[in-house]
Amino acid sequence: MDIPSVAGISGATSYEINDCKSNFSSSGRSECSIESSESFKQRMKEASSEHTISKIEDTEGGWSWIVTFAAFMFYFLVDGVSFSFGVFYVELLETFNASSWATSWIVSVMLGTYLLVGPLVGALVNKFGCRTVASAGSFVAAIAFFACTYAPSIKSMIIVYGFVGGIGIGMMYITPVVAVEEYFVKRNALAVGIAFSGCGIGTFALPPLMEYLISVYSWRGAMQIMAAIVLNGVPLGFLLQPGFVKKPANIEDKNIADGEEAMPKEDENKTGFCRFLPTFNVDLLRSPTFVLFGVFNCLCIFGYFIPFAFLPAFGQSKGFSSQKSSLLVSTIGISSTISVLISGWVSDQTWANPIFIYSVAAFVGGVATVLVPFYPSYLTLILYCIIFGICLGTLTTNEPVAVSRLVVKAKFASAFGFVSFADGFPALFGAPISGALYDKLENYVGTFFFSGFTMVLAGILTLQILWIQKLENRGKQTK
Repeated sequence: MDIPSVAGISGATSYEINDCKSNFSSSGRSECSIESSESFKQRMKEASSEHTISKIEDTEGGWSWIVTFAAFMFYFLVDGVSFSFGVFYVELLETFNASSWATSWIVSVMLGTYLLVGPLVGALVNKFGCRTVASAGSFVAAIAFFACTYAPSIKSMIIVYGFVGGIGIGMMYITPVVAVEEYFVKRNALAVGIAFSGCGIGTFALPPLMEYLISVYSWRGAMQIMAAIVLNGVPLGFLLQPGFVKKPANIEDKNIADGEEAMPKEDENKTGFCRFLPTFNVDLLRSPTFVLFGVFNCLCIFGYFIPFAFLPAFGQSKGFSSQKSSLLVSTIGISSTISVLISGWVSDQTWANPIFIYSVAAFVGGVATVLVPFYPSYLTLILYCIIFGICLGTLTTNEPVAVSRLVVKAKFASAFGFVSFADGFPALFGAPISGALYDKLENYVGTFFFSGFTMVLAGILTLQILWIQKLENRGKQTK
């Protein structure tokens, strides 16, 4: 008795052939039930989806923590470099004989640029993956910082250090949290908190190191060493191995091997920018909850940076020494570093809502900041810095976690890029506005009121997203 041949049947696979042989051996007859092509594809999709979900759960250990460590080191570099500029500031004033206003634009352009390029970086991550983008960003930033040591003027420093370096730092800023998001589900917020704790440690470690290097090698030699340190991000980027992600509905049907990312199906008829445009995921802007969170977060960021910039000067205006005044900022860094870890653990609990936690942290931090000019002693200022640092760490952790709850996982890179873009405007203009308020009023009451008020307003408005989200979900269910 001959076994019916299925190898020549179009669309037949080894999976189907094995079913045929199984049917023949069990019945003793040449029965071979070959399912339809559509039915078979659907069954394979379900099997692939179940396999992928199990892989997601399995990855919360082992290599996942290597990725978290790499993300920690990236944020160590990003914030360490960003807040080291204050050490170079005086040296640049003397070297180029420029005004403080012109020199301050170097770091303002860098901070603004690395946030404003968020949507572009998110699209690049969707197209080329975390490893490529993070390593390329480290290379670009290192080259920019090295090249600016030969800059002949402040204007060239703004272009090379501020703009080009800002692009590189922006590529280093978005990608690590995207990689962590791919690897974690149950302990997502904790992993994000551990990654962002690198910000506080980098702020502590790199500025004193740069100050020592300037005293030994001058600012140009110190900046060249800083460029070499940033270049370590290139091999760190290769640790950001892609995670296992569940395929969205619009993903091309194919088997996903271990460590291989599912890529969106592209229209072969499109060329150039039109083919690249879908990677921006601009349809995210149709979600009211996501857009409102981005706007309210932008308000919060106005108050986010101002205490760092003005607390030391405010402390000295109250008669405290420069060492005591600088300790205020260090206190914020210590408490925020501890806070990102604790808030990460809290936000992972089933009863915790990251949007609610974000709102409370913004409100409390804002109220405490409004009252800064009226604190009667140095001890009360230290207490304020502890409270503000706790709120700051909570905001840092829950910003990406809240974004991940508002969008599908496959679009997180684009979503976080759009939020970072909105953050770029207050990062660029917040300090100049606060400085103008000080010049107008000749005291810090207006400066800290503006900082605190924007955070309080952001906290109140962000809380409204919870019921708007319910309305949005209800509308989707009725469709």
